[in-house]
Amino acid sequence: MNTGLAELQRLFQDRLLAGGNDIERHLKDRGPFLKVYDHAYLARLLEVMGEDFPAVHTLLGDDQFGDAAVAFVRAHPSRARSIRWLGAGFSAWLREADPWRNLPVVADMAAFEWALGLAFDAPDSEPVGMPALAAVPAEAWPGLRFEFHRSLNIVRLAVDVAPFQRAVAAERDPEAAPEPLSEPGDCGGFGATWKACRCAIGRYRWMRRRGSIA
Repeated sequence: MNTGLAELQRLFQDRLLAGGNDIERHLKDRGPFLKVYDHAYLARLLEVMGEDFPAVHTLLGDDQFGDAAVAFVRAHPSRARSIRWLGAGFSAWLREADPWRNLPVVADMAAFEWALGLAFDAPDSEPVGMPALAAVPAEAWPGLRFEFHRSLNIVRLAVDVAPFQRAVAAERDPEAAPEPLSEPGDCGGFGATWKACRCAIGRYRWMRRRGSIA
């Protein structure tokens, strides 16, 4: 009985994503070179994780970052058509998975880098300037509705990861490990809210407590 192409593709995908062996019975000598694909697929995923989270990589070192990235992609196989979204849940996973859950600096760094990446990749949009606002008739003001710039992303962090990330991005050795923030947080405890966007005010900045609550 011949197996259709779609079924062979499904079995091959199952091999790459879940380690399934059913594809082997359809291959000559059970596909002795399948491990080449196993390694190449995982290596590409780890390469992407390293590109998206270079400061996390630097913070943990090669071995620990590799362990974390492998565990993450095993637990959360890529489901999107674009590999760009592979690391979308990395920071949330780091907050829950052992042993990383005991290192909040790692999850905060991942959240910060992901927000910066989203800001960089967001669609272009022109911010509304003062001349445009001044041209709006007074009678139209009550009905105005504003939207945030499409590149805006908000992250709440307990650790000051920005100086470390900035050094890594500039290919410099960070001067010190990230330190916990002493600013009172929005919901109790300590921390700060950061906004990342691709606009005239800069790539990211810390929001003071009143602004972040608003």
